[in-house]
Amino acid sequence: TTGSRQVAWNIQVEQPFFRQRLLVTGAVRKNDYATFYQPSNYESNTIFKSLQISLRMPRWPIVNIGYQPSTQLVKLDEDRYTEQIFNMLTGTVTHTYKYRGILMNSMLTYSRFYNKQTDTSFVYFNSRNVMASHTIFLKKFTLAGECAAALTEEYVLYNVTGNITWKPVSWMEIGGTLKYNQQTVYNVQQWGYGGNSRIDIPRVGEIAVRVDKSYLPGGGKQLVSNNTGRLTYTRIF
Repeated sequence: TTGSRQVAWNIQVEQPFFRQRLLVTGAVRKNDYATFYQPSNYESNTIFKSLQISLRMPRWPIVNIGYQPSTQLVKLDEDRYTEQIFNMLTGTVTHTYKYRGILMNSMLTYSRFYNKQTDTSFVYFNSRNVMASHTIFLKKFTLAGECAAALTEEYVLYNVTGNITWKPVSWMEIGGTLKYNQQTVYNVQQWGYGGNSRIDIPRVGEIAVRVDKSYLPGGGKQLVSNNTGRLTYTRIF
């Protein structure tokens, strides 16, 4: 890579069972950690190990269980960011179905972070997390709601998110999001929001705009404001 010399390798094994209904995946990799927030000569010597099991049965929810390395972006101040590396155990149940002719999707996720002792100031230090979401697909609207809780030894962080997307015509889409965070013990309440739009212009391409006011883990076991905006132009030819 630019400014450094590194040796990286990855070994992955996948084995299906019961006519492709159960898939077991295991992987081991070295030096696969790359980020724009570190100097170019940064080299990681950590060996990352992961294991994932997926179960798919006709007309039944999809079940995924995995143990894998993960990273979380941390905002130190307006100009400095860093990333925390930790192992994460996750279990997800997803089900897509129709109720009275309306397409819906429900998801339930449990995750457990395994941090190092040096990460005790991290918002999600060794936390247990539960998240439930539900999405309703209508003709011109998509309604989505999500509730989550992160439980630590010192506090509980609750999050509620609502999203609505309106598609009045096939070439235009407008959406908005409202978020609420509550952190116990520290008695912190935070509101976030987001907006997005997409326009597909014939023979020109697709123009998409997204703005977001959200919160990232910061110092002192609290979430700090992080505002982002994105303008995207896409054309397929």
